[in-house]
Amino acid sequence: MEFAPPPTGGWGRSMSFALFMHLLLLAAITWGVQWKTQPNTLSASAELWSAVPVEAAPAANEPEPTPPQPTPPPEPVKAVEPKPEPKPTPPAPPKVDAAAEREAADIALKKEKEKKLQEKKEAELEKKKKLEKDKLEKEKLDKEKLKEKEWKSTKYKT
Repeated sequence: MEFAPPPTGGWGRSMSFALFMHLLLLAAITWGVQWKTQPNTLSASAELWSAVPVEAAPAANEPEPTPPQPTPPPEPVKAVEPKPEPKPTPPAPPKVDAAAEREAADIALKKEKEKKLQEKKEAELEKKKKLEKDKLEKEKLDKEKLKEKEWKSTKYKT
């Protein structure tokens, strides 16, 4: 046991530091919750610069006014109810057999499929055109770079 490492110390110190930090955290949380629960007391004050006005006393020789005669209530107006207009009878829907309806639906579906197919073809055509355009631009740039290299190589040779 001579060559064993010495026992590590500071266990009590680390535990006391951890306990202190937890108490500090608890105090901070308590204060953080506490300040929001206190009611807001709003107060305002006003300073009066003049005395409150007093109403003048009525003149002694004025006779009291007589109350006006109540007017009789007006007679209620009788509401005239409008006569309901006779509703026109709706025309009878045309009779269409089920086969004709199916046929119309099939035609509509065919048209829709053809329209989608046409749109798809147009999109592919646009894509091909764009690819060709990009390819031509790339070839043009390559040719320009090649010309620049040839020009530089001839410039430095002389």
